Amino acid sequence: MIKDGHFAISFVDCGFGEEIGPDGLHKMLPFIVDPSVVYETDTTLTDPIGFFAPDAPSVSELLLQPQGATSRTPCAFAGAKLVVPPGKSVSISTIFGHADNLETFVGTYSPKLLKPGYTSKKRAAAQHVVEQITKKVETKTSSPIFDAYVKQDFLDNVLRGGLPIALGDSEKPKIYHTFSRIHGDIERDYNFFQIDTTYFSQGPGNFRDVSQNRRLDVLHTPAVGDFNLRMFLSYVQADAYNPLTVASTNFKVPTEKLADLVSSLEVKNTDGSGSGAAAVTAVLKKAFRPGQFFKDVTAAGASFSIGREDVLDKLMTVSDQVPAGY
Repeated sequence: MIKDGHFAISFVDCGFGEEIGPDGLHKMLPFIVDPSVVYETDTTLTDPIGFFAPDAPSVSELLLQPQGATSRTPCAFAGAKLVVPPGKSVSISTIFGHADNLETFVGTYSPKLLKPGYTSKKRAAAQHVVEQITKKVETKTSSPIFDAYVKQDFLDNVLRGGLPIALGDSEKPKIYHTFSRIHGDIERDYNFFQIDTTYFSQGPGNFRDVSQNRRLDVLHTPAVGDFNLRMFLSYVQADAYNPLTVASTNFKVPTEKLADLVSSLEVKNTDGSGSGAAAVTAVLKKAFRPGQFFKDVTAAGASFSIGREDVLDKLMTVSDQVPAGY
C-alpha cells in the first residue's frame, strides 16, 4: 500500500478576509481537484471554459460542483471570493509539500503550516539561505544590476551542480554537494525531477550539466581539492561513454568500525527507554546520505544525546565515500 503522497493547502494569509479558527490556525480554503470542473472538455488545459464562460457559475458555485477524484490526474485550485475595499490588501498563501502518510500530514504538518506567521518566517528563512549561498560571490561595483547578476548566476550554477560542503575531519573532509537538481522542463520524462525530502537535500543532475557547473568549486571552496576531478573521471567508462545522470555520493561505514561508532554516538530511544543502538546500527549497515540517515533514525524511534553536528562529524570521519547506488 502506498501511504506517502503530495499535499496542497491554501488560506488567506493576512490582510482583508483573513480567518482564524477557534484552534488559532488559519482556516483552509476549499480546493477543486478535478480539472474538468475548470476546463470542462478542453483536455489541452488551455482554455478554462468552466471559469471564464459567459454563463459560468460564480467561484462559490464552482467550488460546489461535483468532482471526480479517481482515474484522472488531479489539480489543486484553491478558491475564494473576496471583496477588497480601496486601500486594503490581501495575501493568499498556497503550500505544496510531501508527507510520509496522511496521519503525519493531518497531525503534524497541517497545524504547523496553518499557524499564523509561519509562511512569513519561512519566506525570510528561504531568503537567508539564498543570501548565505550567494555570499561566496558577493560583488560591489558601480553597477547594482551587475552585482545582482553575479549572485543570481552563481545561484543558478549551485542549483545545477550543487553546493559543496566539507564534512567530517577538517584535515581530510568528505565533500558532499547539496541543492543540486536536474534543470529544464520537469514534465519531460527524461528530466525525472526528484529531490530528497531530507536535510542536506539534493537530486540527480545530468553528467554534463553537473560537471560543467562545478568548474569553480575549488575556487570558492578550496577544501574541494581534486574531489570533482577524481569523481567525474572515474565515471568515464573504458569505451569513453559516461552516465546520463549523477547524484551526490553515498557513505558506508566499514563493518569493523560500526560498533565503536554507534557507541560513541550516545544513542537513546526517543521515549527515553533503552539505548536505541540496535535501530541506529540497522540504519548504518546500509549506504546512506546524511539527511536520510537522520530521517531514518527518527522514524526508528531513536535519537542522540549529542548534537547533530557532532553526530555528523563522527559519521563522516569513519565512513567511506561511495558512488550513488552503491
